[in-house]
Amino acid sequence: MNKKNLITGFICIVVLGLSLLGGGNAALSVWNQNVRILNPAENKELPIYCVDTKKKEISLTFDTAWGNEDINQVLKILKKENVKATFFFSGDWVQRFPADVKKIAKAGHDIGNHGDNHKYMTRLSSDEQKKEILGAHSKVQAVIGEQMELFRPPYGDYDENVVKTARQLNYEVIQWSVDTDHTN
Repeated sequence: MNKKNLITGFICIVVLGLSLLGGGNAALSVWNQNVRILNPAENKELPIYCVDTKKKEISLTFDTAWGNEDINQVLKILKKENVKATFFFSGDWVQRFPADVKKIAKAGHDIGNHGDNHKYMTRLSSDEQKKEILGAHSKVQAVIGEQMELFRPPYGDYDENVVKTARQLNYEVIQWSVDTDHTN
């Protein structure tokens, strides 16, 4: 992979406390290009949490894994406010709600990967991790024909092996830096 060591237009990612799609995970982020982030102190590859930028731009992102009860309202609000978001789809969700996947893509939102069956990635072997990532990938491709480049591990569960496995599959791992579901 030919990844760059810097990000432009990317700010801290915050998980919002919404009772929406996938148990309430939403995050603020901006995605401009594939990136590789290293922890200089430990020389470990890490997901993207937060990167300095001079630009003041963000886009809302959502993890989808459970229901779709609020999706029409969310899409209506995003359209009204002229906001494009990134939706991280689990393969199970794609299978259950293909019309919503098409609606989200047609509205011009970015599409990301949230694993096939919403499993804890660190509990899986590298081959099982690949199967989870590629399973969701193939389901999204079958529904809307889009390639994905971003992966958000279910439950935020990652280690260096998860990051390396995702990158071997040409995915960049995206995390959040503030979880508003757990703040006062």
